[in-house]
Amino acid sequence: MAIRRAKKPAQKTPSLAKDVESFQKYVTGLKSAFLDRDREIDAIAIALLSRHHVYLEGAPGTAKSALARAVFKGIKGSKLFETACTKRMTDEYFIGGIDMKKFREEGITRHVTDQDTIVGADFAFLDEFGDLNPLTMRVLLEVLNERTFTRPWQHEQCRLHTAILTANYRQEHEMTEAVYDRVLVRIDVKDIGSDSDRVKMFERTLAHKPLTSDATITLDCLNRLADAVSDSTVSFEPDYLPVYSSIIGEYSRDHGRVSDRRANQLLSFVKAKAILEGRTEVVPDDLSVLKYGLTVLNSAEHEAKVDMVIGRNTEDLETRLKASKACREALVLQDRLEKKAMSLYMENLITEVAEGRSPRSVLKKAVAFTQELYGELEKFKSRERFTGGGSPAVYALEQQLLRIEADITDMLDKFLVALDLYV
Repeated sequence: MAIRRAKKPAQKTPSLAKDVESFQKYVTGLKSAFLDRDREIDAIAIALLSRHHVYLEGAPGTAKSALARAVFKGIKGSKLFETACTKRMTDEYFIGGIDMKKFREEGITRHVTDQDTIVGADFAFLDEFGDLNPLTMRVLLEVLNERTFTRPWQHEQCRLHTAILTANYRQEHEMTEAVYDRVLVRIDVKDIGSDSDRVKMFERTLAHKPLTSDATITLDCLNRLADAVSDSTVSFEPDYLPVYSSIIGEYSRDHGRVSDRRANQLLSFVKAKAILEGRTEVVPDDLSVLKYGLTVLNSAEHEAKVDMVIGRNTEDLETRLKASKACREALVLQDRLEKKAMSLYMENLITEVAEGRSPRSVLKKAVAFTQELYGELEKFKSRERFTGGGSPAVYALEQQLLRIEADITDMLDKFLVALDLYV
């Protein structure tokens, strides 16, 4: 007799709300461990949720490396590629050495990428990134941006989620500009600014408290949240796109070019902020997160310019969005009512009577239909947002709906007169 194996109970996927709660605790733990680094950690959190990279630049001794290690240490079940970069490093340090056996036997040059390389890692921490030579940076361009590694005899998909690059200074040459454009979050890390935080730092030093965080999150949890950002879980109303385009356009015109690639990728920041706050729809305030991708964070003068650009374009945005939505709904209602009202035209009603239907039944039908149309109109007009919203378009549609209402009343009155003459 065959023995039946008991089926394992299906594991339930945690809800989005639970995943968000876990991620928020992880972020809070990082903030507790690192003094005066809330804004940097918020920016890194957005990068993690949107699967983008981070560049930390600052003087030695500002805890850049400690912060990067703590971020990745807290993500359980993940594989980290970490290295301190130097000018003499070749691409083999990152993508693996040549498979000499395959080269001898088949004459094919393939890299062994499955052993401690950036190609097979979930996360990467590249310390002193500015010391890399331009040729090695070029190799990393494809890995960072496309998440692929390609050679004439080799094409591999990288599972790299997020990389953090750190440097004490920034090299200025063509290749670094290309790499930095692939890194959406760029932060100028400064020394602790307030006396109170410095005192806390001294107290922790005297207590021999390590600069690290015990807060954790699983890689599966982070991937579910990142998937929610990348798919259609978070609704992004089309009405936001003209405003978003205005922000990008004004910044590019007045403060520095934003590539089309960066502009497209920054959309995920807006959705990531919604997820971080436990929402599945974008609200106007979420656009403020664009400063993480348009400016070098902690550069006061630059940030002020970005805030002004975002502020100008999002002023009264909520009111404008309500007016736009009311406008669309009014157009739909107008079309529906006009189609329904056609059946109340005098010619149609008289035709029904002439075709043998009793005047009483036709009148009863017309009255019921009229009441239905009135009900739809009143329900729409009673909504709080149907007040014009300062929009001439909405006001004009309101007048058209009122005209339809008057036409329906007029048609019903004429029909009653016609019935009297008919009878």
